[in-house]
Amino acid sequence: MTMATSYPEFIPGAGAAPEPAKWRPEVVDREALTSEQRDLAATADALFEQLARDAGQSDAGRLNVVPLPDDLGVAVVRAVRGGGVIFVARDSSVLYMTSVIDLPIGLELFRDGQRTPLSSFEPQSGFRRDA
Repeated sequence: MTMATSYPEFIPGAGAAPEPAKWRPEVVDREALTSEQRDLAATADALFEQLARDAGQSDAGRLNVVPLPDDLGVAVVRAVRGGGVIFVARDSSVLYMTSVIDLPIGLELFRDGQRTPLSSFEPQSGFRRDA
């Protein structure tokens, strides 16, 4: 996975991570989302489907939606082995994180403005989830 900035200090065993926020992620039924949140979740769904196709998989598998605190957007979690999470902001910018990173840590990076360029999800970009 190619991100604009590397954060090795947030990888377990690689140094001190920031204190996790008090936020407790909760998966919700899509019907409980606002129309804006459903649109944001659809953005992540499409990106996960693209990643699955690029990996030769038939579909992205189970995708769970977690509303973010302070109306920041949503996180969509790919609930399969080796999955990940895509945070989607209200402006439709995204942050992709591997499943190695805890959601509260990812949320802090997301709040701090870390984003994954949408061009990283294009097939010719060489995007790799395991990088």
